[in-house]
Amino acid sequence: MNRIDFIKIDIEGSELYALQGGKETLKKFRPYVLIEINSPTYKAAGYSVADVKNFFDEIIYEPHHVDKLGNLVASKSLPDFGNVIFVPR
Repeated sequence: MNRIDFIKIDIEGSELYALQGGKETLKKFRPYVLIEINSPTYKAAGYSVADVKNFFDEIIYEPHHVDKLGNLVASKSLPDFGNVIFVPR
């Protein structure tokens, strides 16, 4: 495979485990990653929104959201629920 540009992950509480399993792929190809943040589901799965943020911090990605005009905008924090696009720095 020559490139991966974008990955969407919405797997009801298994997001962090999928990210951990794909860490080397993320580091190699540096795609944008859209992930559904869902604090209650994460908690039930044994991890937190902070764990997801720490994962992306470690591989040097920053959270963004799409504003009402369709622009990709850097986010200062993560929501308890909603879609976030992580962009490599």
